[in-house]
Amino acid sequence: MGVARSLLTTLILGTTAIVATAVLVGFLSESALWVVLAAATVVVIADLSLTTRPLLAEDVN
Repeated sequence: MGVARSLLTTLILGTTAIVATAVLVGFLSESALWVVLAAATVVVIADLSLTTRPLLAEDVN
């Protein structure tokens, strides 16, 4: 349950980040490459924070 929930949250965050970055970059008239790089970075950071947070909580307890 926890894994599925974290994967779903990562998917939602990633999709939101991609859309938001695409809109922002579209307004700035930049290359589509920046959209992909920024979205991938946000997804990786979100995924790392979601996977390490439960581990840290278990260590504290």
